[in-house]
Amino acid sequence: MKVKQLPRNVFAETDMNFNDKYLSQLMGMVELIRRGEKNGVAFSNKGFGWQSSGLPHNGVFIPFLQNLTDKCNEFCSQLEHFKFKTVEIVYFWANINYKHDINWPHKHAGDIAGVFYLQTPEDSGDLCLHTTDYDINNKISEHLNVQSVTRIKPVINKLVLFDANCSHYVTRSYSDEPRVSFSFNAHVRF
Repeated sequence: MKVKQLPRNVFAETDMNFNDKYLSQLMGMVELIRRGEKNGVAFSNKGFGWQSSGLPHNGVFIPFLQNLTDKCNEFCSQLEHFKFKTVEIVYFWANINYKHDINWPHKHAGDIAGVFYLQTPEDSGDLCLHTTDYDINNKISEHLNVQSVTRIKPVINKLVLFDANCSHYVTRSYSDEPRVSFSFNAHVRF
């Protein structure tokens, strides 16, 4: 399945096509980790939302990481005049946002960032991307740089990829059910 390029190559979205059984396993693992890391980490989350520390690159996460790496490589291969060897997922974590939670504007480390949605109740907060000025330290920015703002509704099994230098935030959740996702940072290798 091709990665769907969206306006001016600022970002891409695609379906990860995981079956319900695997999505349930991922949700179960997020819940186990949340119980072990009650306080989580505080970065962009505001309210009662929870973010895990970095997750392991093994066990139940292997199929997720392999599919994610494939999607990132496909995204980069579709960029005009962009030559690279591979993309490496260097860090990923789980997010849970509860009613009234938001994520403040922030950027990620690395070259490519993204989010994958595991649970997405109605009105649980949208991802808002703001494109950035060119950043010489980010190898992909010059290939994605335009001026726009994009709002993306979360959908289960959806992967959104974007320039890690892109300032973004998540709007306030008004859902009684939590939204659950994974976020990640990736480096482009030449």
